[in-house]
Amino acid sequence: MDVSAVVGVAPEVHRFYRVEKPGLTEHVRLMSPAYACEFSGQETLEEAVTRYRALGLTDLDRDPLPVVKMRFANTRTRGRSTDQGRARADPRRLFTELRSIEGDPGSFVEFENRHGSVWRVEWHGTYLLAEWNEPGGPPRIIELENLVEFAKTRLRVSLEELGGSAGPTRRRMRRPWSRRSTDCGVVRSVTSGPTSWPG
Repeated sequence: MDVSAVVGVAPEVHRFYRVEKPGLTEHVRLMSPAYACEFSGQETLEEAVTRYRALGLTDLDRDPLPVVKMRFANTRTRGRSTDQGRARADPRRLFTELRSIEGDPGSFVEFENRHGSVWRVEWHGTYLLAEWNEPGGPPRIIELENLVEFAKTRLRVSLEELGGSAGPTRRRMRRPWSRRSTDCGVVRSVTSGPTSWPG
C-alpha cells in the first residue's frame, strides 16, 4: 500500500468500546494509513461514518477508493439519479455511466472530485466534456478512452494542481477526519473542441 495520508478517525465515527467501556470511546481516536484522494476534509459526520465503513482501513492491500459525487441521466436506459444534486458514488459507477451514454443524445453525467471541482459530460454524436465550475465553460471533444483516464486523474488530483482552492465548504461543528496528505495523481490534458454546447 503506497499511502499518501494518515487519517484520524473521531470517536463519533468509529465508536470503539461503546459496549465494553463506553466511557473510553470519546477519548479514542483511531489512526490509519490512507490515500489522500479518499477524503475531502469537508465530510459531514454522516458522510464520514459511511466512508469509514466503506473503506476497510485495516486492509493494507486495498486499492484507493477516491471521493466522487455524481448525477446522471441516460435517455436510452432511462436510468437517472434520484437525488436532486450530486450524491456520493463508487468510482466504478461513474465509469459505467460514462461508457453507457455513448450513442444517446441528451444523456449526461456530472461528476465532482474531493475539492469540489465539477465536470459535465454529454453525448452529441461524440463525447463533450466541460468544466462545470465556470459558467459558460466551453465543452471539448474527447474520446471515451481519454475521458475515462481524465476522470480517473481528476478524482486523484492534488489540491496544489487545482491552484490551491478547496472549493465550497460546508459548516460543521467538528471535523470527523484529521488529514495530512500529499499528491495522489497527475493531471492530463484533453483534446480541444467546440466552443459551445450543441442546441
